[in-house]
Amino acid sequence: MGVIMRLGGHSWYRRLIICFIISQFLHVQVAHSFAPILGRAVLTRVLGNVVARRAAVSVAANDASIVALRTMQTYRALGTVAANDARFALTAKSTLRHVKDISWVSLALNSGVITLSDLNVEGNDKVSVTFEPSAVKLADGRYAIQVNGETKIVNANPSKNDPVIYQYSKEKKQIPDELSEVYKSDTLDNRYKYFDELRTGEYAQSNSLEKLSEYISQEEWGGKGEESYLSVNIDGKEHQYLYSKTTVENRYLRHQQIGDRIHPTVRQTFTEKQLRYDFNPMLSGYTGENTVYSFNPPKESDYQISTRTTTVSYINFEINPNWVGDNIQTTPQEQQLGSIADLDLGLYTQPLTATQLAQLFNALMMSAASQADYEGIPFTSTNPVTASEVNAVLTELGISPTYADLFAKAGTGDKLEFDYNVSPSPNPAPNPRPNDGKFDEDIDMSELEYPELESPTARQILEPLKQFFPEFQKLHIQEKGASCPTWSFDALNRTYTIDGHCILLEKYRNLFSSVFMLIWSIIAVRRLLSA
Repeated sequence: MGVIMRLGGHSWYRRLIICFIISQFLHVQVAHSFAPILGRAVLTRVLGNVVARRAAVSVAANDASIVALRTMQTYRALGTVAANDARFALTAKSTLRHVKDISWVSLALNSGVITLSDLNVEGNDKVSVTFEPSAVKLADGRYAIQVNGETKIVNANPSKNDPVIYQYSKEKKQIPDELSEVYKSDTLDNRYKYFDELRTGEYAQSNSLEKLSEYISQEEWGGKGEESYLSVNIDGKEHQYLYSKTTVENRYLRHQQIGDRIHPTVRQTFTEKQLRYDFNPMLSGYTGENTVYSFNPPKESDYQISTRTTTVSYINFEINPNWVGDNIQTTPQEQQLGSIADLDLGLYTQPLTATQLAQLFNALMMSAASQADYEGIPFTSTNPVTASEVNAVLTELGISPTYADLFAKAGTGDKLEFDYNVSPSPNPAPNPRPNDGKFDEDIDMSELEYPELESPTARQILEPLKQFFPEFQKLHIQEKGASCPTWSFDALNRTYTIDGHCILLEKYRNLFSSVFMLIWSIIAVRRLLSA
């Protein structure tokens, strides 16, 4: 009781409650305003500056707030292009995605700026890359593609928007055949770079981390197939037939190196073949005198086939510290890459021309401007982005895009992302209020300066509500009588009444009224402002 009276008697207690509530209100409003802007992909910066320049030219008197508004509206429309336009659609697991996100290379391919063959790397001293969009289906359900004059087997059927990305060496015999396979021994062999100690105590060793990863997944982590058979006895003769069969494909995906240990990720694909439950291995026929039984061997149509996939990421093995070195392995192993994120971007040094970028930007802008709710800068096919516009932006930014920049993320998921802040040109310093038609890149797009308007009075704000609900003007809420609830009980021949809380509530009535009045006022203000 004394503690409550002491707290209620000091104003800091009330101020603390008020400050806490206001801080929560402000946090919701501005929490995201100060989030740091991450570095942007090169092509995102270029397109963003092209849009900003056009916005500045399209707005009369070059009003900074309207320029910023038009720029942001254009960015929003461009952001939805990949999701709304079927021309740029990609499957969720397309190899042209940067992991799960849309990439510039897919946008360039679907806009016709480049073809898949433009992405092939051939004749490099160390490694070559091919993007293969077609394959021949095999009897076992897999697919065959041609790589460097050889047939390679892959699991998925490739397409233009989901090609097989295959990395290979032009020199076909970089590692002796016996050293590229997995070798098991009780002792370490210095000719092998990678090794792992098996449960048997033996060392599994290889110069191919891909093959060693797949081998460990197969032998140590449930990646082996299995078969089971049933039999039926007919006239004293035993007939055996396949009941179920499970085959497992262990495919290396990627790896991380932490110190001297390799941590690979392997995908296990299980194909399960199961005999149907209603299959009868025994046929019977009546000859008129006797019933004759015969064996009915199952056909392929008598089996049900299902597939499931799991990912093994807890494998790890070591690098042999006494390995003899790169004189054995001088080039990477052949492998199918999971996506463009696994590419060596150092292979793509060919420059992207301003004409190619203009063609790409025009395709995106035309798609954005075709949306029903488009409110961005005016754009038509008669006023396209030109190579000279792109060159001007490239010069200001001081960058020279290459094919490597195509493999960068263009956004998150299927949404293209742009920053509302446009990078300033370092030299010469831009004029904050240009009158020559050039865009001021110092404009902070996140802080818009709106034209000053005369603030309405409280009566003007409430007048529409009074017109909409005239009956509320005669509304009268009757006063209600209420009393603090108390409880009584009898014990030990006495009657006890619990009413101490009524005294406290009445004593601090004003404090409670102030707190709840503040809370409802904040809620009302937020609702009014959000409208």
